[in-house]
Amino acid sequence: MADGLSFAIIGGYGQLGRAVAAPLLDCGADRVTIAGRSSEKAGKAAKDLAGRDRTGRLVSERAGADDGDALGSLLSSHDVVIHAAPLDSVAARTMCEALSRVGGRMVLVSHDPDAIAGLQAARPKLEQAGAKVIVDAGADPGLPGLVGHLAAETHGAAEGVEISARYRAPEVGRAGLADILDSATDAAWVYADGWRRAGLFEVRRRAWPGGLGASLAMPVYLPELDVLRRRHGLRRLALWHGGLNGPADLVVSMRRVLGRMFPREVSLAALKATMRFANPPPYGLGISAVAAGQGRQSEVLLSHSDVYEATAGIAAWCAEDLAGDNPSAPSFRVALELLCGGDAKDGLQERGFDLMFR
Repeated sequence: MADGLSFAIIGGYGQLGRAVAAPLLDCGADRVTIAGRSSEKAGKAAKDLAGRDRTGRLVSERAGADDGDALGSLLSSHDVVIHAAPLDSVAARTMCEALSRVGGRMVLVSHDPDAIAGLQAARPKLEQAGAKVIVDAGADPGLPGLVGHLAAETHGAAEGVEISARYRAPEVGRAGLADILDSATDAAWVYADGWRRAGLFEVRRRAWPGGLGASLAMPVYLPELDVLRRRHGLRRLALWHGGLNGPADLVVSMRRVLGRMFPREVSLAALKATMRFANPPPYGLGISAVAAGQGRQSEVLLSHSDVYEATAGIAAWCAEDLAGDNPSAPSFRVALELLCGGDAKDGLQERGFDLMFR
């Protein structure tokens, strides 16, 4: 619960930021600040969310991760700051500097390699400042590793885990499309007693839980996979990521095979067009994980009808936990390390996920 706690959401006027604010207000947060580079947009978002706030707990403020003074002020005046917007290299560096200077607690929802590398390098300074940071606190990254953990935990003696995940939303921003494109082309890895880069044609077609149909799936790498591998001593591990829609599968496949012959900006424009003209429902997310070993296997299926609500639920979960964290907790954690620590089954079901074991 968030009773008596204060939170600031950078990028709070975006679709994801608004979705994150809702569960925090519903759980009794004392104050939620909608922050962003545009004070006008932040103020409008606060007014739009006013139906959930009848006691003046919701306020707006102009602030971004690229403004060190504004970010430092948010960190000093709130229990947790949640970053729910894309990060560029300048903002990532400024964020690390602010945390090292003033401390505070922060949750990063989206996966940003520059920010993660900077935070890892700054660990001694973060520890000295008393800062606490959780990264990859969303549906992707976040949920694939958690579903893999539940499958391995249920099995009890798993040697390998294979995870499959598909996310479909009516709209995906440019940063999200760039993540999808880069993950499929630059971060295609599988683990078999060591990480190896997947082959260009190492793809498969599969059906998805949650009524999300069928699509191509390609192997991708996320840092949380190493957390999962070490936690359960796995010898084999792979995460197969499904496409947004049929034409998007074609765009990503062309980029994967042709590389620089199919420029990144052209690929992004083509992906954006598929979202506009070829992205019919159903929407939501579906994740499955199969743990195998000693001649038997266990499977876990997870689904949710709304990708943004699912992401917001995980981000709020991490923020609430971080706000009550003890001083001895690490200065830097991947969200999976936190999510695996409690009763993940109850936590997921409380946040509207459908969970099945078989």
